[in-house]
Amino acid sequence: MLGMLSTMKQVGYYNAAYSLFAAVFVLPGIITMSFFPKLSDSYEKDQLRFKKIFRNFRKILIMIGLPLVVILFFLSKFIIIKIYSLEYAASIIVLKILSVIILFKFLTYAYG
Repeated sequence: MLGMLSTMKQVGYYNAAYSLFAAVFVLPGIITMSFFPKLSDSYEKDQLRFKKIFRNFRKILIMIGLPLVVILFFLSKFIIIKIYSLEYAASIIVLKILSVIILFKFLTYAYG
């Protein structure tokens, strides 16, 4: 759809930023896979333990997601230029915008 509404050059800028943004989501996937067995086991057996594990799960997602937001937002110029070159400078603003979403996306791993 983006390709129909934009030029191929604009799509390329977006894809450059989006590929960096998407790579970040390997981390919450790994964290989620390690927490879900504990969460599902405790849900049926001990609600207090479930709540404690869930709070820890959420806290870890925030502790990892928030620094990633800051790093990608403030270092987006450096990251884009080092990985792609100055020709992709238009991707910097796209990466800044996408970086703001990271923490919310991380929390969707906890809340589904």
